[in-house]
Amino acid sequence: MINRVEMINWRAYDQRLIDFAPGINFIMGANGIGKTSVLEAIAYALTGESWIVKKRGKLLRDLDKSAVVRLTFTIDGEEYQVERVQSAERAGSAELKHGNKTLATNQTRVTEKIEQLIGVSADFLRRIVYMAEGDVFRFLDEPPGEAINDQIRRVLGLTQMNTFIEGLQIAEKHLKGRIKEIQGLLNDLDKLGVRKEGTLEQQLQVMEIRHKSLLAETQTIQGRLIQSEHENSDLIRLQQILNDILPILQSDGLLWDTMQKMSPSEANDHLERQLEQSRSAIQESQVTQARLEGEQSAHQRILDLLLPYLDRAETLPCPVCGKQMTEDERKGIVADIQANVAHANQQISALREKQAVDSRLQKTWRSRAEASRSLRNMLSHTTMPFLVDGPIAELSKETSDHLSGFQDQTRKSNEQIQMLERQMETLEKDRASHLAMKKQLENLGYSSPEEASEALVGLEIRALSIRASAKAASETLTAQQTTDLQGIYGQIAQVWSAFLGEDNWHLQLNLDGMPILKNKEGREFDLSQFSGGEKTALLVILHTIIAHHFSKSDFLLIDEPLEHLDSINRRSLINFLVSTYRRGGFDQAIIATFEESLIRKYMSQDGISVIHLTP
Repeated sequence: MINRVEMINWRAYDQRLIDFAPGINFIMGANGIGKTSVLEAIAYALTGESWIVKKRGKLLRDLDKSAVVRLTFTIDGEEYQVERVQSAERAGSAELKHGNKTLATNQTRVTEKIEQLIGVSADFLRRIVYMAEGDVFRFLDEPPGEAINDQIRRVLGLTQMNTFIEGLQIAEKHLKGRIKEIQGLLNDLDKLGVRKEGTLEQQLQVMEIRHKSLLAETQTIQGRLIQSEHENSDLIRLQQILNDILPILQSDGLLWDTMQKMSPSEANDHLERQLEQSRSAIQESQVTQARLEGEQSAHQRILDLLLPYLDRAETLPCPVCGKQMTEDERKGIVADIQANVAHANQQISALREKQAVDSRLQKTWRSRAEASRSLRNMLSHTTMPFLVDGPIAELSKETSDHLSGFQDQTRKSNEQIQMLERQMETLEKDRASHLAMKKQLENLGYSSPEEASEALVGLEIRALSIRASAKAASETLTAQQTTDLQGIYGQIAQVWSAFLGEDNWHLQLNLDGMPILKNKEGREFDLSQFSGGEKTALLVILHTIIAHHFSKSDFLLIDEPLEHLDSINRRSLINFLVSTYRRGGFDQAIIATFEESLIRKYMSQDGISVIHLTP
């Protein structure tokens, strides 16, 4: 029985303390005054959750403060006190006490202890003992079948059978998981072509051999590719040299005609000889020029001695040799020497012109020889014989052809390597799959695919047996529960018949907890086919009778049960609640309503209390 509830910062109240008496307690007041807040506070204190309000912040009047609900209730003559604290974000502390003794100190433990004391689950309290406002619609959307069935089985002593069924279901679930695991393994082995002992190892060995072969082939191609890259580099350098030298060699058509059939080495020797001949010709010309210039200098010195005596008439001795010479002799000698000097000057001038030409030619031969020398030096270090032996005229074309060929070979080699790498990657994936299958077999405790297949058959047989046992147990449980509930169904149908004024109604709850009714003509009805008022009345009857028979709770919490009823059905429902209390159907009911006129005649009766809520 509920004795007292205190609410601090709870929904409609800053602080409010309300005492309740045995019997029927009508909480009366205008709409919005806080009647539902009182019932929600009681439900929250008992279960730790609000049934109507889902957002925690909506439970608080002031979001900056915590809400506190304190409830005092009596079970089997013993008084208990529960206190719960709620903030805007989360549930706070909780405490359950019996006198000065603390029984539980957190939200979960307090709820569990209250469930033990009252003998019902928190879900049964929220769904059956407490009939919240608008419960008709929630009943249709979320039938309380699980809460009712669990409580009925507990009261009827059927929990052992229920536990047995749950155990079978757990075992079946475990077996299904094991079967699924083994079946998946066998399917994967089928994809790999493995279903016999030894096949897996054989395939792994074949894969290992194939892997080594692919790796060796890849390394061979990579070696060739490296060699090709070196040769390709040589060819590129050679092509650059040829691009520089060939225009130089081809600039002299006669020379080029001579060299076309020569090898690079022969062409270089030819050019070196030409350069040496050019160098020798220049040296010979320089020697001749020096001799002529010497002679010229000697003649000039003689002229310098004879010219002062050229016009003298007497006979004079020669200033060079001392011989007596006449004027005519002196003039004849000077004329000869001057002719020799002039001739020497002509020869020297011609030699100088020839030297200029030879120097330019030597420079040309030098550039040709140097270019040829770089080609010869480059070819002397190459590993490609065709470049050494071939004619220089064909070298450029052969270089281009081989360069193109090497580039094509390089591309093909790279493509081969990529293909081999893809094959190795696929092989590695297959190998990893095989190793994973082998490891999975070992982890499942099997040494071969055949052993796993045999185990799968055995597990499926066990699963079928467990499924059959669970079905039989469930049918037995349902039949026993249905048999034991016939009396309760009859009582509800009797009250319902009286409420409607029609005889011979029959009622039964389905597995979801939804009532199924038949009238005397045998026509079947479910809850959705009745009017709003009839639904409310039927649910109040169901809540009242089920709570009385299947829980130790001696109280009911009902919010606005008269709201959707017409005047006749309102009086009928109030009479039902009062008469049920008189017959001992419950010790206490706390009912929120604003219909003061309908309950006025009951106010002076024993066991009827009215709590007026005012602003």
